[in-house]
Amino acid sequence: MTSSDEKLSFDDFKRWIKHNNQEQSFKTDKRPNGLIGVTVESKIAIDRLFTKITPLDDLDAEEDLAYEFIEHGGKITEVDGKRFLIEVTNGAFYIHRCYVTRS
Repeated sequence: MTSSDEKLSFDDFKRWIKHNNQEQSFKTDKRPNGLIGVTVESKIAIDRLFTKITPLDDLDAEEDLAYEFIEHGGKITEVDGKRFLIEVTNGAFYIHRCYVTRS
């Protein structure tokens, strides 16, 4: 690089940074797609879970989906902002991400 007698100018430093940034790609992953397929479980009790889920299909009962999610967990199949679409055996539902944790 430089000997101890040479000083690195600010312009040289900027060129060095630009050159190194082109060689190394730093991936900033906000993780929405990285969460798809992750198994999660509920952070909250069953009585609160009933009121926090929105079934994907109107025919699915919140109670059945909530009980299954409490018993077996579920998988994230879609990320919609701060809401996850969770799939369980009997259906799927949306829930805010703050109410789930990784299994």
